[in-house]
Amino acid sequence: MANILIADNDETMRELLLTSLKRANHDVMMVEMGEDAIETILRFSLDLVILDFSLPDLTALEILSALKESGDEIPLVMVLSSKSTPDSIRECVEAGARDYVVKPFNLPVLIERIQIMLHGSKNA
Repeated sequence: MANILIADNDETMRELLLTSLKRANHDVMMVEMGEDAIETILRFSLDLVILDFSLPDLTALEILSALKESGDEIPLVMVLSSKSTPDSIRECVEAGARDYVVKPFNLPVLIERIQIMLHGSKNA
């Protein structure tokens, strides 16, 4: 079981991920805005953050930058984005994202990738 934050302004996407992750026995919190994501990440002990690339107030890059500046330990971050350019992927990974998933995605494959990320972090 992991503590996971979903940061996405699309209610349907949040609910889809919430249902799937709860079914996999994870504890899940959800936010819609980037500032709320930063606050939640810094306040709670999280194992994974699923972060939409473009939130209404901040991008994933801005959130990752703010987290680095905080000096706190950053949990695993998976970015979900409709952008699939090599530059956007590279920028997110260089900023601290562990994985980058292009929308639309196959939900069972996404859940398996999450499980692999979480399992790998416990062995690191």
